[in-house]
Amino acid sequence: MNRTGDMILSIGFFGLFGIFGTLNYETIFSLAPNANKLAITIISLLLIGGSLAKSAQIPLHSWLPGSMEACLFLKYLSVFILFTYILFMEEGKGEVINFIYCLNLPLISEYNLRDAKGRFRSPTKEELKPVIPLSPDVLNPLIGNLLGDGSLLINKKDSEGLPKPMVNANFVMTLKNKEYVYHLWQNIYASICTKTVPTPWPNPKTGLPVSQYNFKSRALPSLTLLHSQWYECNRTETKDEVKIKFIKIVPLNIEELLTPIGLAHWIMDDGFKSGNAVVLCTESFTLDEVELLKKVLEFKFELKVSIQNRKTSGGIQGYRLSISSYSRDKLISLVEPYFIPSIKYKLGLS
Repeated sequence: MNRTGDMILSIGFFGLFGIFGTLNYETIFSLAPNANKLAITIISLLLIGGSLAKSAQIPLHSWLPGSMEACLFLKYLSVFILFTYILFMEEGKGEVINFIYCLNLPLISEYNLRDAKGRFRSPTKEELKPVIPLSPDVLNPLIGNLLGDGSLLINKKDSEGLPKPMVNANFVMTLKNKEYVYHLWQNIYASICTKTVPTPWPNPKTGLPVSQYNFKSRALPSLTLLHSQWYECNRTETKDEVKIKFIKIVPLNIEELLTPIGLAHWIMDDGFKSGNAVVLCTESFTLDEVELLKKVLEFKFELKVSIQNRKTSGGIQGYRLSISSYSRDKLISLVEPYFIPSIKYKLGLS
């Protein structure tokens, strides 16, 4: 029973890391209100059950009298699990733990757990499908694109307009970034995309000049999980209808998510050169979110960053981030290895 407690407790911690990407309780408590409620419930039960078994609480006390006679195999198994966990963490392979976790825990978004009358309902077979997490080769660039013009689109909705667990990643770029669009489709997101080439808009058959290109990924449960982290659900109810609107937000753990690869794709996607500075278009985010991004760029990447006020043509107040020319060399050393040649003009290198 004691070893069972070890196992249950370990699975609970693996689950925490799988959802939040950290075991820091301050971060976990800040993100918990937006997390999958069913997953949080399961993890809480695992942690409580493991603690009760470890502390020999009735009826999980049967191990205590024979505590010095525990099965040797289980002792070795517990040591092996602990060693494997530490090894993965030290080598930066936390995604392996996340993979093990996701193979066993299905994706059920919190806004899918109630029916039209607000009552809890049972998950569907589609919702119970296990989630295979995105590889770092896909996730790291995707974080940058989501900070830019990339988006996650709901593929299917229920009768209330709420998302079912199948979401596409959507990428729209201007004609000037056509080569970057094809680079993303062919080299970065090929594993999650179909063979349908990026689509020009307007359709050339109309005779109008093409102004942008667009492509989407396949619909994946793992992208639905990202959607729940990157979008806030605004729900308004009237006598006649229920309106659902999703607004893209900056996750509170963006410091852990954003890597130099993500920063490179953020700039290639939605940045531009202004003098010797590099400006990131962040008008779609609130001032608090822009300030959070500023802190991440300053403390994680040691860049000098300022916030610029900008009003849109409609008079809406927005904010942009400007990476100072004083940080130019530092910025180039971080992101240039991930830039494609045709986009290096955004760094002033071509």
